[in-house]
Amino acid sequence: DLHSFPTRRSSDLHSPVMTSSEVSHSNGLEQYVSHEHLVTLFYDKERADSLAAFSVDLLAKYPDYPYHQAAHGVDVMRSLRLLLTDIIPADSLSLYQKDLLLEAAAAHDAGLAVGPPPYGYSTKEHYAVSFLGEQYEPNSAEYEFMERAILGTIIGPKERVCRDSIEAKLLHHADLGYIWGANNQDFLNYATRFRVEGCSNMSWQEFQELESLFLSNYQDYLENDMRACGVAEEVIKWMLSRVEDNKKLDRKSTRLNSSHP
Repeated sequence: DLHSFPTRRSSDLHSPVMTSSEVSHSNGLEQYVSHEHLVTLFYDKERADSLAAFSVDLLAKYPDYPYHQAAHGVDVMRSLRLLLTDIIPADSLSLYQKDLLLEAAAAHDAGLAVGPPPYGYSTKEHYAVSFLGEQYEPNSAEYEFMERAILGTIIGPKERVCRDSIEAKLLHHADLGYIWGANNQDFLNYATRFRVEGCSNMSWQEFQELESLFLSNYQDYLENDMRACGVAEEVIKWMLSRVEDNKKLDRKSTRLNSSHP
């Protein structure tokens, strides 16, 4: 939880961040993905209205799966806002670039569907990028900046992973923000949603073993990428400690579930 965050500079982080995991009723979810909420996330207040309007359009293209849904897009935007405001050095990106990156977060799972990506697109992330063309000129600097960020969220296979830029690194780790930024209960809620959506054929113990392996590997990527982004060592240690806490919770949950079949 954010009460333990070591360098909190932003006034809106004096309370734990609300996430979609905490919003259970339909009115709450509707507000969470609303223009009214999204407009508060952008830095340029003169452009925030139009940026939020396009973000709402992008989120409307998300599926309604247990994990991947419009609220997930907002979760990623909020995790990214935390990275941009309180974690990376303030001068790493311009305010204009930060707003583009928030827009990319809104777009990153647009058009997602079970099965292979639509014909002509090598990955679902490439398909998500295509929706940026509704607002930005393809091949423009803005479009290519957001494209690099979205393609940075590709988890694998290894030959498709490309996170050479700061925007790609940041969006990737915002996409996985529940691992290092959420409290323990939220982490379990997200993990459960993910299992129901994509790993329902696994037992809870099998899923937890797979996730534990992923978390161990993720810690290395997180540490290296945050250091490459110029993040202070004490903040990196805090982020890694959050992942470690959730790994321990994973193991505890596995023991409890295995003792109650």
